[in-house]
Amino acid sequence: MRSSEKGQLIYHNHSSLDFGMYVETPITIPTPEPDITATHVNGRNGDILQPYHSFKNISLTVQVSVFKPSKYRNLYQLKNAITDWLIDPNPKYDYLKFSDNREWVWEAVVNTPPVLTPLQEQGVEEEIDGSITFNCKPIMKRNNGTYWQPVHESFSNTTNMTAIPDWHIVGNGTYVLTVNGLTYTFNSVDGEVYVDGENCQVYKSETENRSSMVEFANNDAPILVPGDNTVVLAGDTPDKFEFRPNWRRLA
Repeated sequence: MRSSEKGQLIYHNHSSLDFGMYVETPITIPTPEPDITATHVNGRNGDILQPYHSFKNISLTVQVSVFKPSKYRNLYQLKNAITDWLIDPNPKYDYLKFSDNREWVWEAVVNTPPVLTPLQEQGVEEEIDGSITFNCKPIMKRNNGTYWQPVHESFSNTTNMTAIPDWHIVGNGTYVLTVNGLTYTFNSVDGEVYVDGENCQVYKSETENRSSMVEFANNDAPILVPGDNTVVLAGDTPDKFEFRPNWRRLA
């Protein structure tokens, strides 16, 4: 397939095009499996179900073709550059984007090192075909909710899933955040404070935990339900108040 018929992926803040790599589209995407334990009891029709209200990761394999850019001396050097781009010695999830689905992003880690095979046909000595397999979280995030942005007093969550935002307050003093009628108090903020919504952690920096200075409704981080939401920050005047909404849906 010609390169013009293929797309690109973005991972670790690099485009596959930086390496002359094109992704075959459309990509076959499996549906996440619900995390449910089914137990059979003799003499009973129907298993007993124990749902855990979550979904299992999926394995996403993409087929790629690579055309060696002139900046690489040979295919060995190119293959090494691709490996350095994709493989992290300390694996952690990062955003994975595809050019044919710009609205949504995955959180993924490379599950299987890329398998790249040089073509043996005449005239294509600098072309490689292969595949890359990613281990992806079952929940995708909308691209416009993955960066910091100002908070409005009212807005709508247009997805069908609850969003779990991250929050950031810059300033000094005490602040009371009210989200859909539930209150979250930040006492004696000294400069700034972050809330990691998914992990319900509060911190000033990687080495400065601030969980002891907050009082959260239901001992959990604020969420944004599908539909209309209201957000009010009261107390001292902040220098900045922003959030990363993390709009999401099932993959």
